[in-house]
Amino acid sequence: MDDLGKPFGEGSEKMKELYRLLDEVLVEVDSDKAIVLWTKFLRLNPSSLLAYKFRGIMYLRKEEKEKALDDFSKVIELDPNNINDYNAEMYYLRGIIYSAIDEKGEIALRELTRAIDLDPNNSNAYYLRGFIYSQDIETFKEAFFDFDKAIELAPNNPELYITRGRLHDLSNDKEKAKDDYVKVLELDPENTDVYDMTDLLKEENKLGIKRRVNTACLDDIFKKAFESEAELDELIEKAEQECDDEKAIELWSNIIKLDHSCLVAYDNRADLYCVKEETSQNSIDDYSKVIELDPYNANGLTVSAYITRGFLYALNEETEYKTFNDFSKAIDLDPLNESAYAYRGDIMLKTKKPMQKP
Repeated sequence: MDDLGKPFGEGSEKMKELYRLLDEVLVEVDSDKAIVLWTKFLRLNPSSLLAYKFRGIMYLRKEEKEKALDDFSKVIELDPNNINDYNAEMYYLRGIIYSAIDEKGEIALRELTRAIDLDPNNSNAYYLRGFIYSQDIETFKEAFFDFDKAIELAPNNPELYITRGRLHDLSNDKEKAKDDYVKVLELDPENTDVYDMTDLLKEENKLGIKRRVNTACLDDIFKKAFESEAELDELIEKAEQECDDEKAIELWSNIIKLDHSCLVAYDNRADLYCVKEETSQNSIDDYSKVIELDPYNANGLTVSAYITRGFLYALNEETEYKTFNDFSKAIDLDPLNESAYAYRGDIMLKTKKPMQKP
């Protein structure tokens, strides 16, 4: 905790109380109670960047946007030179808030630009800034620049291609729009957001226009997406209802043989493997596969995969950094995930030092 003990000596009563409060707040899942605890923490240490940051996130989770803004602003005020490397995240979170309350979007654009200046690799900041630009035809050029940059930084995120494709549609550039939608199908063949485009794309294929994705024509993509669907659905239902762990693992394994990209199968099998110590590595492998298949949490399973894999790494002291890194990845994907912050904070508290990559 970089700013935890600056005002006090290690053995002081105030320092002991700070650690006691920290122990309590890092495992508190109720936002209201966490806010009360962080406020008590700040009374003892009014210069704690960490406390303002986390309390701001709790306020944001409760939709108390003005209070969240005040706390995020306080972090920037206390560390104007960004020594603790929090400010890029603070400007990004402020940009999220202003994008919701500022109708013109001017303030949000300013905040997101500052976030990008401090962290040029934040694809989410480019995406949100591009989305704001895309609301005005006069700034479509800027929107395309930001969407292009976001895709450059996160080339496997299908949501980015969907949004850019829609902007190409609005710009009457149907060919580029289709290219983006086809890319979505390559990354996520079952993505429902492009179903409205499928008839048009299929009709093109019937007319003999060969549009290829990784050397596979469009018909092959649709075939892969829907083949054996009835059999898979039946197996998935059976696996979900199976009470015997070993039989359930066998069923999930059969599903994976039929569909190597079935996230729910890897996720459920990982949950079953992690119950036994002797199969913990199998569990790690399956959670890793979930993360590999859906790195941007499009299906809502990746955050929990990072968190649970982090716990499994925690069983081995040699993988302490991997534990911290997985909790951090979960936070990157879901900045309002209280549990991930709590678990990461617990790791930092136990080590009593900032985590460094070995």
